[in-house]
Amino acid sequence: MMKLFFDPDLLIEESDDGKVWIYSSGNHKWLKGNSAVKILVKTIAQNSGIVDFEKIKSEFIDHRPKLSDEEIKQAIDDMVKAEIFFYRKANLEESIQQFKREYQIQKSQPPKIAYLHPTHRCNFHCWYCYNAKITKDKSNELSTNDWIKSIEKLEQIGIKKFVITGGEPLLREDLYEILKRTKTTTISYELLTNGSLFNEENFWKLNSVIDRFVISLDSLDKEIQGRNRGIKYFNHILKNIEMFSKYFPEKLWIRSIITSDNINDIERTRRELRERYNISNYVATIFLPNSYEQIPSMPDIKKLIKIENEHISEETFLNYGPNYKLKCGGGTSIIAIDAKGDIYPCQNFIEETQFKISNVLNDNWYDELMDSPIRERFRKLSVNEKEICKECPYRYLCGGGCPAISWRVYKRLDAFLPFLCEYLRNDARRRLMHSSTVKVR
Repeated sequence: MMKLFFDPDLLIEESDDGKVWIYSSGNHKWLKGNSAVKILVKTIAQNSGIVDFEKIKSEFIDHRPKLSDEEIKQAIDDMVKAEIFFYRKANLEESIQQFKREYQIQKSQPPKIAYLHPTHRCNFHCWYCYNAKITKDKSNELSTNDWIKSIEKLEQIGIKKFVITGGEPLLREDLYEILKRTKTTTISYELLTNGSLFNEENFWKLNSVIDRFVISLDSLDKEIQGRNRGIKYFNHILKNIEMFSKYFPEKLWIRSIITSDNINDIERTRRELRERYNISNYVATIFLPNSYEQIPSMPDIKKLIKIENEHISEETFLNYGPNYKLKCGGGTSIIAIDAKGDIYPCQNFIEETQFKISNVLNDNWYDELMDSPIRERFRKLSVNEKEICKECPYRYLCGGGCPAISWRVYKRLDAFLPFLCEYLRNDARRRLMHSSTVKVR
């Protein structure tokens, strides 16, 4: 008899609407299938990998009486190609080892993404913003030339993606000049903005240097938007979105932060952005607490998950596939630069001075970054080192949660956050549903 080899932690689940997915966490491979695939995989797994054609066909008596050996073989071949099953044990072991080699985080790897904060000033005061220490003072901000020098230094170490955020970055009147003088064919600029400060002049200038615009908008309903972000610039923001829809719809993303005020409005927002403005790039993310008092209760999280699963389309939430995450990228693949040029592990730690790594204008800033004990501390926050995570089959899909939230709530980087675990577990399942499909024909 044929024997197949597979990850002993193979995950087989079925959603309420009948969708089936199989996930092999050891080598981070997945596929989506129909109910027949579930029966086939379970039968083989429960039989220790032995392919007993008669036993398999007996399991399909009610489902499909005339299932042939060839159909079974074809389905198995498809799952071998997907690296869920293997014909040889050595191939399974090599797949697992290759996965570990490919994604092993090395201390010597420089960051790939930099979050730049040209200013911490903002004309909004969103109640949930992580940048709680917003200031109107611009005296400590880097000059135009210092920002140009900083970006050039970051590019020299291999950083090619820059996320321009704040504060509200458009409050820097020299933003276009900074980006124009540093833009190259290999650099990607993404601008995170509240969308209130575009005008006829800067709209065209910025479109010549920005690769992606992300406007934060929690609702197309003025009252709902007002509860989260205020209504002062509401009509002007919609006018700016309309301008993008006319000239550059493919370059604009709309991002909503999900709170209790707008959860029931998210799907309508996505639909109307497409119908009214021809904007199909939309992502909605859960509100993340800034303190212990803001932690959502488990009943609230379960309610949120239920609403998302029932009322929010896959297209809204699943803009990305089930990417691998050994950990969050803070301090390793990601760094953040504040308005003074200080370097932090990520944007959520700015102004937490104990996490300051260096200053980008220092002569030895790169050595200080790469040899920083702070960076090493973040590098070790692997799901394979976190006791509560390392046996979880979802660990490579969620990355073990967010150290920044852990720090805000418990003043620890590795605290277990039950509400976030529950939410990310569901998010992982939803993203897996976007995976490639195998069917027993």
